[in-house]
Amino acid sequence: MKTQTILSIMHFLAWFVFIALLIKAGAILTTYIISWFNDIAAEKMYFDLDLSMYKAYSSIHYSFIVFNKVVLIIAQAYVALLMTDLLKGFNLTNPFNNSTVRLMEKICFSILVIWALSILHNAYLKALENAIGISAEYLDGSYLLWSALVYVLAQVFKRGVEIQTENQYTI
Repeated sequence: MKTQTILSIMHFLAWFVFIALLIKAGAILTTYIISWFNDIAAEKMYFDLDLSMYKAYSSIHYSFIVFNKVVLIIAQAYVALLMTDLLKGFNLTNPFNNSTVRLMEKICFSILVIWALSILHNAYLKALENAIGISAEYLDGSYLLWSALVYVLAQVFKRGVEIQTENQYTI
């Protein structure tokens, strides 16, 4: 399969992930609003997400957890949107350019923010678990690894831009 075809498929998949994450965030927000009028909605928030114990304990904790999850999902959607921009503007004949480096750095720092938010979310859930005894489902903390990987790739591309610029001046 040609590289351009693979990039086109990845571009489509990035759009698909972006839209799916926005739908997920909207579904959680919609269910959250409904849960204020119907307690059963908190039990069946989104697929297997059951936050009814938090709602029964405190509406403030419940709201904080829901909004934190929504912010995390929207941040992930933002990364998917940045990926669509990166794949749309990726030029195989001249892959090392400043716009690619900037987008990769934005992706890196966005993933780093997601990691920090997930750590805060997990710490908050752990504190609640210790205080009230509700067992929590923690978020994955592998975002730091992904952020480091994208950062290294961005630095490789940045060095590629520097070498390309040096070669243009020596000719």
